[in-house]
Amino acid sequence: RVKHLAGIAGLTRSSRRTACLFKGDLWFDDERVEPNRIKGSWTAAFATRPRSSDRLAVFSLLKGAYEHNSPAHPDAVDKDVLLSIEVNYAFSPDWQVQGKVAGKWAKKTFKEFTNGSSTYLYEGELIRAIGSKWDVRLKGRFVHQIETRSLRFGSGIEIGRVAAEGLWLGVGYDCSGQRDSLTPENEFTSRGLYVRMRYKFTEKILGLFNGIE
Repeated sequence: RVKHLAGIAGLTRSSRRTACLFKGDLWFDDERVEPNRIKGSWTAAFATRPRSSDRLAVFSLLKGAYEHNSPAHPDAVDKDVLLSIEVNYAFSPDWQVQGKVAGKWAKKTFKEFTNGSSTYLYEGELIRAIGSKWDVRLKGRFVHQIETRSLRFGSGIEIGRVAAEGLWLGVGYDCSGQRDSLTPENEFTSRGLYVRMRYKFTEKILGLFNGIE
């Protein structure tokens, strides 16, 4: 077999308030015995902070993927597209709200058979900052799968603290579950504690890795 890979990526900033990104790659597997395989993906992102409001920030992401003759689905074609829009608004230095809406559309084709699915996510978060290091978050989310008519939901509260530069640690309590009108036996409800960590890579932090092999 002979494998070929091509990729392209670009980032542009039209101003200090707007940035755009594009990335794409294509993989072609020239097989001697098995059927040839093709796999490709692309990503486009857009972020802006409107001049009319310094408190508002918007981020959108669009991704797509294509695969033919994957090892998991020989002789099949898999396609999917994901669209996500996130909004952050700061009412004051201590209060801010975040919202996210996303949708994923997938299509699988095998010979004359085609199967499609569409899933939507709705998510919201209210954040209360306490001083310069602590914050409390109230969360809620819904995931709606159209074809199966199932609905996953979740909500919770989280308390976190900035432990170091770029490092945030938090602990929370989450309630989640699923409702399924077609297969009620798949319904469930769960509750429990969790621990979460976020790490933000900055230019200063990345500079610490200079000279490390």
